[in-house]
Amino acid sequence: MPRILTDFRRELIGRTIKGVGYLQYEAGEAQVWPCLLLDNEAVIVVQCDDAGNGPGVLRLVTEKEEFTLCQTAAKE
Repeated sequence: MPRILTDFRRELIGRTIKGVGYLQYEAGEAQVWPCLLLDNEAVIVVQCDDAGNGPGVLRLVTEKEEFTLCQTAAKE
C-alpha cells in the first residue's frame, strides 16, 4: 500500500466525525469546500483534485437512499 494511504488511514481510523459543513479558506472567497470536522480538530476537506482547484461534493449512499452534500443543496 502506498505510504500516503497508510498515513491517511493511520490519521483517520478510529476518529469520530464531530461536524459536517463548509470551509471557506479566505474571508469573502466565493468558493466553499465541504468538510468533515474530526474529534481531534483535524478537518477533512473535499476538493475536486489533489491540487485544490475547487470544491468537490460528499456523497452518502445507503441501501435505501442517496444524499449529496453540496453548496446548492445547502441553500434549499
